Amino acid sequence: MASKKPTKPKKAFNKTLYNKEWHLKNRKRRLKANKIRYLENKEQISADGKERYAENREQKLAKNKEWYAKNPEKRKAMGRKKMRKRRARLAGVQENFDKKSEDLVFDIFNNKCFKCGRLDHLSIDHHYPLSSGNALNLGNAVLLCIPCNSSKGIMDPKDFYTKKEIKQLNIIFKKLKTMGKTKSYKGFTWKYADKI
Repeated sequence: MASKKPTKPKKAFNKTLYNKEWHLKNRKRRLKANKIRYLENKEQISADGKERYAENREQKLAKNKEWYAKNPEKRKAMGRKKMRKRRARLAGVQENFDKKSEDLVFDIFNNKCFKCGRLDHLSIDHHYPLSSGNALNLGNAVLLCIPCNSSKGIMDPKDFYTKKEIKQLNIIFKKLKTMGKTKSYKGFTWKYADKI
């Protein structure tokens, strides 16, 4: 009787891992294919989505309600982002002000209103008004409380701030622009906290 040669155990094929690797390697190709498929079947995809929502409406609403209850801060942030984008679109400007930029502005202004020093009900204001076509970016964002923001309205900065405050803001905006690029800003917060 001839003995069989010992065989190496076969390496298990991991389909999930293969798919993940393929998707990562072919990301642009997939996005292009998905876009083409969507454009060719736009009406059908929309109808299918509406049908799925109608069938599962109660479950979807319950799931959303549960998520909102668990994540009130994320919900507020989403609302702010959505409103900010809508206002920018209506004003005809392109804004790209993300959560990191928002956090940076709060840090730089020491989590208090630049005008009155209030610590609660804070919002990020366009230094130069959105209505004049100025997008919100690190060189145009100032932290104000809601009463100060409301009283500023669409005024020009020179009509709302004192000359000393405008000088301080110009220093801050120059630093904000450079920090937005370098991502290191903690030292600036401590260094300029007394001037804010």
